[in-house]
Amino acid sequence: MMRSLQLKRYSRARVWLDEIPVQAEMRGPTKQLHSRAGGQLAASRSAVTVEWHIPLGPRSLYGLLGVEYTQLEGELRIETIDEEPQRKFEDSLTSRVSDNAFVGLASEFREAVVKGILLEANKDGSNMCGGLLIKGAVVCEVNSCEAIFETLGRVVVALLRKSGDLEDDELQSMLVYQQPFALTNNSPPATPRG
Repeated sequence: MMRSLQLKRYSRARVWLDEIPVQAEMRGPTKQLHSRAGGQLAASRSAVTVEWHIPLGPRSLYGLLGVEYTQLEGELRIETIDEEPQRKFEDSLTSRVSDNAFVGLASEFREAVVKGILLEANKDGSNMCGGLLIKGAVVCEVNSCEAIFETLGRVVVALLRKSGDLEDDELQSMLVYQQPFALTNNSPPATPRG
């Protein structure tokens, strides 16, 4: 089920718990991005997708990331469906602005996603284990950058680890807490793609 959230400063997000929207699913072969020995902490959900649009004056940040979880004992493995952005995504939160959204994960954003996933998976010394498949992704020509995809990696893993039903205010507070690093440390945002 998709949840639409109106956040501070005109930011908007959509969150799918235990699903990846079909229109955002990537097609292609699977490619391994990272593997290491993991701990005992498993995820509570089978999949999470987060789409986030953050206006920053004349520019904005945008990204959609969907990750599927499978149980693996003693290992954390991160894989992706290997599709470069080509297919147009019509139903994005940026459809009202003049930026084209495409299904796929640009190679320059994969490293940022892995970094975000590992930051959250190792948070507080709790080594997460399991298989994480990046199955859904949408980027924009202008408004996508490494900062938003690192943040989406952190948010998706945090939501995978949360059990039970989540209220909208709980989802909102998790997103506000996970604001892109580039926006919370007084440094300029990463250079947008395009």
